[in-house]
Amino acid sequence: MTKSFRTSWLRPKFRAERFLPYLPTRRLLVLMLATTPPLILFAYWSEHWLYVFGADLAVWLLSLTDLLRLPRRREFQAKRCLTEEIERGQGIQVVLKFSCRTSAALLYFRLIDCLPESFADPFPLSGMVSQTAAWECAYETQASVRGDYLLDSVYLRYRSRIGFWEKQIVFHPVSTLRVIPNLDSVRSHLVTLRQALLTDGLRIKRNHPGSGEFAQVRSYVPGDDPRMINWRQSAKWAELMSNVYEPEHGKNITILIDCGRVMGIELQASNRLEKSLEAALTVAAVALKHGDYVSV
Repeated sequence: MTKSFRTSWLRPKFRAERFLPYLPTRRLLVLMLATTPPLILFAYWSEHWLYVFGADLAVWLLSLTDLLRLPRRREFQAKRCLTEEIERGQGIQVVLKFSCRTSAALLYFRLIDCLPESFADPFPLSGMVSQTAAWECAYETQASVRGDYLLDSVYLRYRSRIGFWEKQIVFHPVSTLRVIPNLDSVRSHLVTLRQALLTDGLRIKRNHPGSGEFAQVRSYVPGDDPRMINWRQSAKWAELMSNVYEPEHGKNITILIDCGRVMGIELQASNRLEKSLEAALTVAAVALKHGDYVSV
């Protein structure tokens, strides 16, 4: 699965700087580069270096004030909400819920959720929140390979309105996700009337008299097959008695799936094994609908 250069560059950048919780932003660097050379030239011609040091100190004090006003790591909590099971190729919405014990006036954030490589990657996500006590961030993704996955880390960066410094924190809301084969073919086969008619057939099969297992003997009622009259019991009870047979409940169907190395050959959308699983599920659904017994 190919990924864009921007995503592949930002993801290791977020992870590599996880041990640097405070990062200077581009705005601070531009401010320092814009003010320092003119002040140095002014001090060189006027020989007043005190102005240079005073201006740099004022900028750093302003940036330090901006840094101290940002919420701390222990004040944040994060939670990931998603379904535990999805189908391959089906879109899923993941909601990240954040809460903070102290509220700031305004926060700008960027985040990356650590998804497996087989998932669609919509990151990084950016936004702005005005109420930092609690907010949500939702995104959509989908899986291209079935299996069990563990979602662990969430990387969050945030800054204030001034934006001289940016904080980075890492959360670990562990979530499990199971990706199962795609069942669209099974549902479409059972819903579509034409396919259901092809499965059921156009001929109506008549049950032969006496077919099935013997169930009981009951009194004869008008409409019963005369061939089902039990003459022995009729002579004993001095009335007509009829045999009752249970109809055939269904057949035993066994589905064998080859899980060998050849079944791992990749096709256009999946591999042979996944296509075989989808076909087996379709056959099992139709058989169970007709009252048969299915084993795999």
